[in-house]
Amino acid sequence: MDISMKWKTRFLHLLCITLAIAGTALAQGKSSGIDVSSLDRSVRPQDDFFRFVNGTWVDKTAIPDDLSNYGSFAILREKSQAALKEIIEQAAAQKTAPPGSSAQKVGDLYGGFMDTARIEALGIKPLEGELAKIGSLGATAELATTFARFAQIGVRTLPFAITIAQALRNAFSRWKRNLPRSSGIARTIGTALRPTIK
Repeated sequence: MDISMKWKTRFLHLLCITLAIAGTALAQGKSSGIDVSSLDRSVRPQDDFFRFVNGTWVDKTAIPDDLSNYGSFAILREKSQAALKEIIEQAAAQKTAPPGSSAQKVGDLYGGFMDTARIEALGIKPLEGELAKIGSLGATAELATTFARFAQIGVRTLPFAITIAQALRNAFSRWKRNLPRSSGIARTIGTALRPTIK
């Protein structure tokens, strides 16, 4: 059996299993996972698909005054933030958490951030050691170790960042290859980006 046939067979098996599970869920009265309450059935999908899919939701949902836009991701973020706050506050309230446990570490960290009176009283005293190291730099050769030290302790205001990302040149080349040959888009963008891609 050749490899492509083997994968096709696996895909068909997986598809059959998925359909069987979905059929069972629907037969038990479970929903498909698609929220149809937001659909505006007064609009034909071929006339205005956005309105058809989101119309009811748009009519019923107000954008909060402190936001420029609002949608499902903003709602998820709000719910996640509220749940996270509750978890953190529970950890902070737990005075009997075992030393070294996650609850104790999270609670202490949160308590430290929320103790504004202590923060104000300490001022910059906790930073004096790091500031002294910066003040004692004598040569540019010492910058590399200083930047490495700051990266280790979480300082993110360095003049450069070490990250892993796809090379822009390769990404653009692959994208350009997938456009039709007659497309002027690739030529136009390629000309505009050429000075920046090395």
